[in-house]
Amino acid sequence: MPGAINILVYHPAKLIAVGLPKCGSSTLVEVFLRLSGFDPKPRKIRSMAVKSRNNSQLARAGLEFLQAYPQDIVPTLAANHGYRVFSVVRDPTSRIYSAYFNKLNRYTKQHRFDLYLRGQLKRLLSGPEGWRRVEVGNISVHPRLSFSQFLAELERLGPDIDPHFDLQVRLLDLENVHYDQLLDLRDLATGLPRLLADFGVSEAELSRLPEIPQANLRKARGRFPDLAGPENLARIERIYADDLARLAPYLKAPSG
Repeated sequence: MPGAINILVYHPAKLIAVGLPKCGSSTLVEVFLRLSGFDPKPRKIRSMAVKSRNNSQLARAGLEFLQAYPQDIVPTLAANHGYRVFSVVRDPTSRIYSAYFNKLNRYTKQHRFDLYLRGQLKRLLSGPEGWRRVEVGNISVHPRLSFSQFLAELERLGPDIDPHFDLQVRLLDLENVHYDQLLDLRDLATGLPRLLADFGVSEAELSRLPEIPQANLRKARGRFPDLAGPENLARIERIYADDLARLAPYLKAPSG
C-alpha cells in the first residue's frame, strides 16, 4: 500500500517533513530529492523517490522517503531524536475544492462505480492527454455528481474514506505530535526556502533548488457555479470543523 502521507527524513540537516495529500506533498518530495542531489522530472517525482529508495541511492544521500500513515510519525521522531519536524497545511475549503477536481475518482471508484467507469472511458477516448490527466475523467463526471452532492456524501460517510479528503489534523496526528512549524501552502514559494535555511539546510544545498513554484491553488468557483454557495460552505464547516479550528493560527485569512 502506498500510505496516506509521506515522511521525509533529511539526515544532513536533522530535519523531518510530513507531506499531506493535497497540501503540496509532491513539491516537498521534489525539494528534498533536489537537496539530496537528484534531478526529478515532472510527473516522475514519487516514482524516482521510490526507485532511488529501493536501490539505496536515497540512503547514500542521507534521505529517507517513507510512504506511511499518521501512526508512523511518532515512531519516526523517536528513531531520530532531536530532529525538527514540519509540515504544510492548507485552507480546508481550498483543499476540498481541489480534491473534487482531480481526486473525485477515488470516491467514485469505491462508491459510484458507474461514474468511475464513465470517467475512465472519457480519459481513454481523449487520447494521450486524457491518459495523463485524471481531471479529464473527473470533469466528465461533474454534471452527474455535483459538488453539493459530493459534500453530502462526505458528510454522510465521513471524510476518512480517503486521505485526500481526510482531516489534516488527523493526518498530522496533532494529538501526539508537536510540530516545530506548520507552513501555509499559500506561503510555500517564499516560506519553504526560509524555513529550510532556518532549520539548518546549508547555502550549498539550497543552491540546488530552482525557484519553488507557487502552489497551484485552483480557483474553481468560476468553472463550477455551485461550489461556493452558503449550503456548501456550511457543510464544509461541519465536515472540517476540527481543521478550521485547530489550523486557524497557521493559515492566512482567505483573500477576495
